[in-house]
Amino acid sequence: MQAENMTNIFDHTVDRSSFVTIEKLIRLLKIGDAGSRERSARTLGELMDRRCVPALIEALKDEDVAVRKSALHALGKIKDPSSIGAITCAICKM
Repeated sequence: MQAENMTNIFDHTVDRSSFVTIEKLIRLLKIGDAGSRERSARTLGELMDRRCVPALIEALKDEDVAVRKSALHALGKIKDPSSIGAITCAICKM
């Protein structure tokens, strides 16, 4: 599935607990344009599902500052203890 088609996920009401939705958002976080990656990180934070923590941690290394900030905010909302080291590291680099 191409990034252009995946952005439709933001245009429709979705089942917030859907595994498919989370997987699509994680994929978009990795392959979308900067705006889509930022929106994906923000949406994953709103879902507060721990399955997305590894992808959000990886997004802390994104080239786009808005993506990094959204990933950081999302991880803060999820409050998964496994992300504490990555959050601390990201804050120190800002």
